[in-house]
Amino acid sequence: MRVKAAPGPTPGPIPGMPELDKPGIYVWGDAQDHWHITVYASPDWPNSRKFEVTVEATGKLSLLSVSSGAPQPSSAATKIIWRGTVPPGTWYDICFDVQGTYMQLALYLDTDGDGIPMPKRRVDRKKIVYIRGCKTNPPNNPFVVIAPRGMSMVLPSQNFYIGYCISGIFPRCTVVKWLIEEREVEAGCR
Repeated sequence: MRVKAAPGPTPGPIPGMPELDKPGIYVWGDAQDHWHITVYASPDWPNSRKFEVTVEATGKLSLLSVSSGAPQPSSAATKIIWRGTVPPGTWYDICFDVQGTYMQLALYLDTDGDGIPMPKRRVDRKKIVYIRGCKTNPPNNPFVVIAPRGMSMVLPSQNFYIGYCISGIFPRCTVVKWLIEEREVEAGCR
């Protein structure tokens, strides 16, 4: 499936994009409440680095755009898989909508240069992911995002739940979760 190209590293950032001040993967929402996942490689790295992004949802996923020059993701009704390499000092972005209340994200970037996207240590896996403008790290990687009670879909502007599966396999798993705004308060952002 081909989707329209989004702005890439030039001419500038996408409106609403957080400042990309550290290499890693940024999860955020734009003014239209579309989800974005932005992979950013440090300008200090000597070569391109591998990344791997997997989004799974209980409802339909609609891939809306991919940065110009970025690898094309594969997309199915409830899953997006995006793999490739990102050159030093460059960012790539995908934009999508979720028509459901629950999704799991597994987001990996080779930050140590060993050629493997997934960091070896569990603690390092979550440190490379930054959520919304506050740029808090998720509690785990992979992690889940769940719509607030009473909502029919999960949107990036909501005070959604963020957590992870402690037993079972997504979407049939037991989840430990927190409200994102509580985590942002703890981080000193609110």
